[in-house]
Amino acid sequence: MPFGYDLGKLGCYYRAYDALMADALMAHWQRVLLEGVMIEVRYEELVEDFESNVRRLLGHCGLDWDARCLSFHETTREIGTASAAQVCRPLYKTSVRRWLPDEALLEPLIDGLGPALAARNLYSEDASVRS
Repeated sequence: MPFGYDLGKLGCYYRAYDALMADALMAHWQRVLLEGVMIEVRYEELVEDFESNVRRLLGHCGLDWDARCLSFHETTREIGTASAAQVCRPLYKTSVRRWLPDEALLEPLIDGLGPALAARNLYSEDASVRS
């Protein structure tokens, strides 16, 4: 897989893949599942407006609103998963976009993706980072 050693070539390879498979998996589920079965939740929107999004999720699942949802971190029940430490903390926004790498590092990949995919790249929501 020689394209795996060069970000520009990797971008070109992904562009070819995307042209054939763009949204194929999600399109499949949207086609085979009944209308309204799936719900999309964006992390950034969830942490920005937690209550509205929790109400939307509960409504989608046919569950009633419970104000305790807003204080999930105050639970006294035992949590036996790897996320136990996170569950015991209130929701926070400090991780939003924290994963973004330095743009200069990814410049060859972004160029390899080409204009159509670059418009959807990870910097597209912040015009100050990349125009």
